[in-house]
Amino acid sequence: MDKLLSIIVPVYKAEKHLDRCVESILSQTYGNIELVLVDDGSPDASPAMCDSWAKRDWRVRVIHKKNNGASSARNAGLDMASGEYIGFVDADDFVEPDMYETLMKNALENNADRSGCGYFDSSRPDEISADGKITVLSDKNSIIAYSACGKHNNVWRSVYSKKAIGKIRFDESLVIAEDWLFNYEVSKNVSVQADTDKRLYHYESAPDSLMSRLNDKKIIDRISVLKYICGSECGKSLGRKETADIRMRVLMFCAEESLHSGIDREPWFKREVIKKIRGALAAFLGCGASAKRKIKAIIFAFAWPLYSAPARRK
Repeated sequence: MDKLLSIIVPVYKAEKHLDRCVESILSQTYGNIELVLVDDGSPDASPAMCDSWAKRDWRVRVIHKKNNGASSARNAGLDMASGEYIGFVDADDFVEPDMYETLMKNALENNADRSGCGYFDSSRPDEISADGKITVLSDKNSIIAYSACGKHNNVWRSVYSKKAIGKIRFDESLVIAEDWLFNYEVSKNVSVQADTDKRLYHYESAPDSLMSRLNDKKIIDRISVLKYICGSECGKSLGRKETADIRMRVLMFCAEESLHSGIDREPWFKREVIKKIRGALAAFLGCGASAKRKIKAIIFAFAWPLYSAPARRK
């Protein structure tokens, strides 16, 4: 019999897309699924919709709780989940019919504690799926570096063994980057991970989403997670070049995100982002990055207006 997979969906103001999300999960070609819907105190019709799904399908379990954010909802789901493997889906999104069959097959065939896939972004409708190439990592430092770099930090694109998650939970004090921190902590318990580049998850990039409403708290949260990872024992084991690359990658990402939202004009931006880019520059220039990335980092550090002004006009 297939191993039980618990899929956790935080639900808040999701009445528009919830049925599509749930239907895509319950119609999976992978047979042994438990769906945990966590109503995070939603003020719309979502709580009643969750209860309706639980009455219609025995695989659906529902938690109703006071509103405290997506991390709190995911943690409540983790506490209830009974599967040997755990997955996450956001209520606005949906998944391909064979997503979990593919991820579980890759996990079980490779004895992997984490199995991931690619995704479609609704803001980039012309994307096509890749051919399904599978990459398997079993070197501990490589696994930790993969999570530490923050490039593939969305928890909804993976399944995790419950053994690897253990008592790890999402940090409820963060408004952003909680996925990144969770993945990093779990990576310490991952012996093998398997990833396919095939896109199997559909991410709904809504204009009013949490990610689009960027502010200084979110930038500072991301930088705080970066500081924690680089300063941790596992982070230090990555080596000087890897750490320098990760640090600059995240700081430059913060700068570009600030530009898109216009908050790079705020007084704190120079102190919290540009000053840190300058401080990280010397180590980054010696880390083996491409010439293009090095030049971009220098511009960000000492000539931010030269980059931001034309980018803002696009």
